[in-house]
Amino acid sequence: MAARRRTDPDVDAFLRGLEHPLAKELAALRRLFLGASAQVCEGIKWNSPSFRVADWFATINVCGAGRPPRPADPPSLRIVLHTGAKAKGAVSKAGRVADPEGLLQWLGNDRCLVTITSAKDLAAKRTALRRIVRAWIGTP
Repeated sequence: MAARRRTDPDVDAFLRGLEHPLAKELAALRRLFLGASAQVCEGIKWNSPSFRVADWFATINVCGAGRPPRPADPPSLRIVLHTGAKAKGAVSKAGRVADPEGLLQWLGNDRCLVTITSAKDLAAKRTALRRIVRAWIGTP
């Protein structure tokens, strides 16, 4: 069986073409997600860099600074942690992922949001976010 390609040329192209104040932080988040486990692969899903193991589990939306849907919003990166492309019904992550730093904004039992607003914000959240991602995908 052929090995899966972990990185995707479409994500490379997305990053090269991105004009956004948080482009470097998006590249750092890409490294964080790919570094969470050797099983993590990336791609473009929902017009955004997304990450999967067996199924998609995270999508990073680039917001503000002229980008739709709210171009006047301040620049941010919104990391949506979810349980796949389709709702799984009984799958619940709420309360099962430790979040002592309070980074997660729960949008439902199967998805939550972490917002990054600056390089300083990412630096402050990086360690906790790495732990959360590893817990989300079940990597010790």
